[in-house]
Amino acid sequence: PALDSGVTADMSNAAQKLEESWEKKKKKVYGLLLSELPENEKIKLQKEQEEWVKGVKEELKKEDDEVKEGTIERLANTGTSLGNTEDRALELAKRYDELHSKK
Repeated sequence: PALDSGVTADMSNAAQKLEESWEKKKKKVYGLLLSELPENEKIKLQKEQEEWVKGVKEELKKEDDEVKEGTIERLANTGTSLGNTEDRALELAKRYDELHSKK
């Protein structure tokens, strides 16, 4: 409900909590993948993850440069970060599922 409240602070806090939850899920599945992949695949995934983090930081920086509106900027950044984190967590989970469907 807080996301639909129309109150910027409530919406931002709710989005931040969701982003934290997705971040935990992303880290968990990333760790599971690292623990099960062969070394060469593990290295590829680590490099890919580093590039993903770099890309998200660049996207947020660009957004910061475009939006200079206080709490609206914070809400926009949180929304962008939430979307990226959720997408990455789901992508990694799909890979994990695919890894297990091959076994």
